[in-house]
Amino acid sequence: MGFFPQPKGPTLALERASSKTAERRLHRAFRKAVIDRDGTICRCCGRPVVKLLERVPKRLEVHHTLGRSEIFRYEPRAALVLCFWCHSKITGEVGCRWAIFPGRHARVFRGDDGQEYLDVGGPVEFVRIA
Repeated sequence: MGFFPQPKGPTLALERASSKTAERRLHRAFRKAVIDRDGTICRCCGRPVVKLLERVPKRLEVHHTLGRSEIFRYEPRAALVLCFWCHSKITGEVGCRWAIFPGRHARVFRGDDGQEYLDVGGPVEFVRIA
């Protein structure tokens, strides 16, 4: 009676590369969904924005309103298009802080956790809070 070698599964490097590829695909689809919905206009100030690498005011950024936790990382209803400058105001990086509130006829969606959250694909208002 002899021992037969067990077939090896994929290497850890291959598993990581595969998961990174899948994650990149999810991220691209998420960004595309948000940009297709909002267009290339900042939802806060109305400035036309463009996809750039430089950190300039007209740079298009996708803001996660509920953070990038696993549950909302790729949820287009929890993200919106902002210019670099307004994104800095929302995150409080420029000495002032703005918040996003429901607008008239705001919509909500139910998360996987059963709670309701503001659907920022609908009407929202930006208010300076500090």
